[in-house]
Amino acid sequence: MPRRLLFALIVFLAPAVASAAQTIVWDFTQSQVPGEWQIRNTDSATPTEAGLEIRTSTEASLARLTDTSASIDSVRFLFSSATPAQITFIWNDKGTPPDQVVRLPFSIPAGLSDIPLDMTVYPQWNHHPTLVGLFLPAGTHLTLRRIELVSLAPPDKLWNAWKTFWMFDDFTPMSINFLWGPIIRFVPTNPATLFATPPPQGWSANRVFLALLLLAALAALWQWRFRWWPKRSAVLLFLSIAGALWIFFDVRMGAELFRNAATDWNTYLSQPPDRRIFRSFEGFYTTLDQSLSILRSQPRYGLIAPPDLPIASRTQYFAYPSVGVGPTDGYGVTTWLVWQRPDARVRNGTLYFQDAIIARNGSIIRDFGNGSFLYQAAPASGSGSRETP
Repeated sequence: MPRRLLFALIVFLAPAVASAAQTIVWDFTQSQVPGEWQIRNTDSATPTEAGLEIRTSTEASLARLTDTSASIDSVRFLFSSATPAQITFIWNDKGTPPDQVVRLPFSIPAGLSDIPLDMTVYPQWNHHPTLVGLFLPAGTHLTLRRIELVSLAPPDKLWNAWKTFWMFDDFTPMSINFLWGPIIRFVPTNPATLFATPPPQGWSANRVFLALLLLAALAALWQWRFRWWPKRSAVLLFLSIAGALWIFFDVRMGAELFRNAATDWNTYLSQPPDRRIFRSFEGFYTTLDQSLSILRSQPRYGLIAPPDLPIASRTQYFAYPSVGVGPTDGYGVTTWLVWQRPDARVRNGTLYFQDAIIARNGSIIRDFGNGSFLYQAAPASGSGSRETP
């Protein structure tokens, strides 16, 4: 029996050992251009020591054919650019017409950037592209330094899946509506980006748990029907496996809960009032605490804050019965709370927001830094009609 088990393990692991990781590297540095590229509509594409320097005044593209038997799991780009840019990765799948390409837009920041793309999360990717390239909008000026096509070995994929299973989501304003649970990715993943987009890209771990439950049910049924196990023993086998999976899942989610609770303790509850950071709200509640007495003293107050956080509802709750208004409804409002809006500023006593005048004849009475302040104007100002200066 041990020999049979050893033989089965060897047969099972042989494909994983034989299928080693591979990386196809196209290096554009040292004034070289690897392979034959189709470069269209660029103003210039000049090989330099730093890479292929590309300038465009119209929409342009560069692409090349690929011929590899490896199953490509991710694509990695190295760029340098003086300004941020929005470009598009294009590819053609094996078995599709040559002129039919799939497009995946992504952004690159200014400076030197390393952009890894996990292609396993896109159903359009079949792992065997026949053509890959880049689509560049008009006004692009960047240097392409390197392209890598990465094929991972099965053990590497399993290890990455295990690591991402233990990557935790943060508590955010959306957590009350969405609880994603563990997400599995088979390509190396930055923990900060795994839950960055709702819904997160990747496999839900429930796929694995449900598959294991199905296998447990089939195993119990097999033992009962063909191995002459008592029905009670077969049911006990299934319930034992289901209970073990339940406990394991509960441990994983409990660890996430305790991690986030510890973060709240370390960054908010245990900190002095002027150093408290609360989740994605950062220092907002500290700013609000220091502004409430003034906001409540007015029948109406103005609020200018980032639109991607529920700042208005939080402020309205704590400032009741005073009523909060936004920049478009702030005529006659003399007190304005501005939080993390660098596009709001005060010049010569006038409050501007995106080049529109919000209030006049006032001053900043509390400056919280980082584009956050409390502004108060004289009662007679009433210039909150968003005039154009």
